[in-house]
Amino acid sequence: MTILETSEAILSRLKEIDGPKTCEDWGGEIDDLIKQVAKLPGMFVVYSGARFAPKSSISNNLAEHADTWDIIVIDKNLRGKDAAASGCYVLVEAVREKLIGFEIGDAWLWPISEDLIYSKKGKMAYACTYMIETETED
Repeated sequence: MTILETSEAILSRLKEIDGPKTCEDWGGEIDDLIKQVAKLPGMFVVYSGARFAPKSSISNNLAEHADTWDIIVIDKNLRGKDAAASGCYVLVEAVREKLIGFEIGDAWLWPISEDLIYSKKGKMAYACTYMIETETED
C-alpha cells in the first residue's frame, strides 16, 4: 500500500464515526492545525514518517518499514476545558474502536500512544499515534 492509499483507508474508516464535523488529511504542522479555525469537533490524519528495518538483502531496493500515523482529535467547547475534554474522550475512544487492528492491504494498524498535545481556552487536542508495518517480498 502506498502512503496515499493508507491515508485514504484510514480516513474512510474514521468517517464512520458519528460526531466530528471535520475529518480530513492534514499535511502541515500540527501547531498550525490546532490554531486554525475549523468546524469542530474534528479528526485529522497526519503521516508522521517511517522507521526502516536494517537491509537484509541486496537483491532489491525495497525495505521493510513501519509507517507512523497521527490522528489528531480536536474539540472546543465554550463552556470550558471540562466540556471539551468530554468531547475529546468520546472521540479518542471511537478512534480506538475503529483503528485498532484495522486491516489495510496485508497489514494492520496498531496503537503506539495517545497524548494530550493542547489544552487552552476550552480547546483540547489529542494525538492518537498508530503504526502499520510493511513487509517486502523477495
